[in-house]
Amino acid sequence: MHIGRLRTKVAAAILTASLPLLSHAGDATESPAGSDVDRILPTIVIRSSRAATVSGVAGEMQLDTIRRTPARATGELLRELPGVDSVRRGPLGLDPAVRGLRETQVGGYIDGARWFPGGPGRMDSPLSHLDPTAIRSIEVEKGPYALTWGPGNLAAIRVETHGVPADAGVAQGFLGSGYQSNGAVAHGSGSLYGRHRSLAYRVHGVWRQGDDYRPGDGTSVPADFRVGEGRARATYALSDASDIRVMLGYQRQEDIDYPGRMLNARWYDVRNASARWRHTGGSGKAPVADALVYASVIDHQMDNQGKPSADAPMSKDIVVDSRVEVIGARVAVDLDPADDVRLSLGADAYRAHRDALRTTRSTAGGVMDMDMGAGTIMQVPMWPDAAIADVGVYATGAHSPTARTRVSVGVRADVVVADADAVTDFYIANVGAETETSEFNLSASGLATYRLSADWSASVGVGSVARTADAKERYSDRVPATRAQMSAEFMGNPTLAPERGTQADLWLEGGVGKVSVSASVFARRIDNYITLEATALTARMATSPDTVYRYVNGGARFIGGEAVASAPVARHLVVRATLAYLWGEDTALDEPALGVSPPQATVVARYTRDRFAIEAIARAAASQDRVSVTRGEAATERHVVTDLLGEARLGPGLVVRGGALNVGDATYVNHLNARNPFTKEPVPEPGRVVFTEVAFAF
Repeated sequence: MHIGRLRTKVAAAILTASLPLLSHAGDATESPAGSDVDRILPTIVIRSSRAATVSGVAGEMQLDTIRRTPARATGELLRELPGVDSVRRGPLGLDPAVRGLRETQVGGYIDGARWFPGGPGRMDSPLSHLDPTAIRSIEVEKGPYALTWGPGNLAAIRVETHGVPADAGVAQGFLGSGYQSNGAVAHGSGSLYGRHRSLAYRVHGVWRQGDDYRPGDGTSVPADFRVGEGRARATYALSDASDIRVMLGYQRQEDIDYPGRMLNARWYDVRNASARWRHTGGSGKAPVADALVYASVIDHQMDNQGKPSADAPMSKDIVVDSRVEVIGARVAVDLDPADDVRLSLGADAYRAHRDALRTTRSTAGGVMDMDMGAGTIMQVPMWPDAAIADVGVYATGAHSPTARTRVSVGVRADVVVADADAVTDFYIANVGAETETSEFNLSASGLATYRLSADWSASVGVGSVARTADAKERYSDRVPATRAQMSAEFMGNPTLAPERGTQADLWLEGGVGKVSVSASVFARRIDNYITLEATALTARMATSPDTVYRYVNGGARFIGGEAVASAPVARHLVVRATLAYLWGEDTALDEPALGVSPPQATVVARYTRDRFAIEAIARAAASQDRVSVTRGEAATERHVVTDLLGEARLGPGLVVRGGALNVGDATYVNHLNARNPFTKEPVPEPGRVVFTEVAFAF
């Protein structure tokens, strides 16, 4: 497509497309099987949810980069998007971070359903229970604009799995396999999909396994894992304007090493199901209706096998069993009451129940923890039979008052109820016996876009969202925090006020000649930011630091921005560059906020011909010495990493790709990566990785 024509279409899309405030929890239609290449190598679209950003040349290049970059886990894919990062604690479960926000500050949604991690150690993330081969698209909302997705989204990530084909025909599918040298990561996957009259279907399966990997310095990083996953979906067309969709999923993870945690994950057992009805409204201004019900269960066990705590002098046997059960529903209606006016009304609800029990056995001569006394067994609830329920309603509207302007606004109201039935005696004595709390939270946001010319547009957005405290922040009894890089113990606080994130954004998008540009800046203030303070309480575990902390409300502020530029510099050759900057401060502790990524830059050059493509990528990150000392965060040094990727279509239905990641075998650490609680060293990234993949469509 011609660059100039594409930019013009981008400018038009800014004014006509549905803006983030109006986004529903899923796409309006099922995805078709796509082109031959997409069938062979299923496309993962990763994008910001702003209309201008998703439609331009930068977005297309981004899509190509993602599709050709091998990943052990879904969290690795997010690092391709400026302003988005992830926390590595092990080979799987990389935890997303969006402009300094993390954990439940970033809502996680899969096919419209709200997901939460399966354990109190947050070894997993909502996205880690979905293999990259199952993903159709990843959409990231970097601010408080995802009001219709669900509650408490200071930022949000929405993932859609592959849909069913739109047209009737014979069954189709693909088989794929790949191998990565560093860590001996191997995987195989396959899909089968088709449509017969009113019924369409897709089944997908994948296995993936890996071993320890080596960073550039040649040391060994524990990284074993095994994953098996299966998914099925069916869509039945009730009429030309409505259908019913049913989705089922199962995943089993086993023997996962976590060098960044005190325990390893022995297994995850994940089940999920959903049913959805959608009425598209047909022609004219008929309403569009959407209803979804869903449920998921994650059973999880972790232990200290292979950790120093299992050996002398500590000599402990530690096992944690946990379960997370989530049920939810949502309903939404879109209306077009007048020309250039769109209204969206909806309601959603979920209930997340969490239970986790840690059992510690001290062998003869081992170190005894507090409360063990003369016995050798201690059982402590890490999640004390805790439940959080949210019921919310929302309304959004969008209008174009002039041919150059588009304005959208939205408001959301939520009622939250939280309780825990099994808090400890120590918690009752030092925090209180009253655990049930309720909240009424209001959130609102607005966005205005003005088309400056045929090639340029400017947008401004403002929003404020309330996030309720999670179960660990409310009910912990001396449990290590996950939003810290130290192994100190933390006490919960059921009286925590909800965090309120208020953010303003400014976007400028357009192009000069053949160069397309997108730039954004933001400023965010978080009132009642959940931070920490030291207490005089006694630590439970003998190996923990002496100081026990309590979760308290404070404040924080962040500023930053991203820029993307791309241009065809020669025939068949396109170059794209990105920049990202972030600054954050915890005002209560009067120090830098935890988890602020350093300035980062990426340059991608892609050469494409009819049957093959070559891509070179250079990624650079500056040093980061603005760190949260109180939370144990350490400074990191700058690094530059280069990748070289290639792809060739060898015949009908057959594609081979390969290359090398970290070609220079650099030793480096992502600043957000967790620290090994025993060595106090951060978990490094893999060194040189040579990979190959082959896929066949039929």
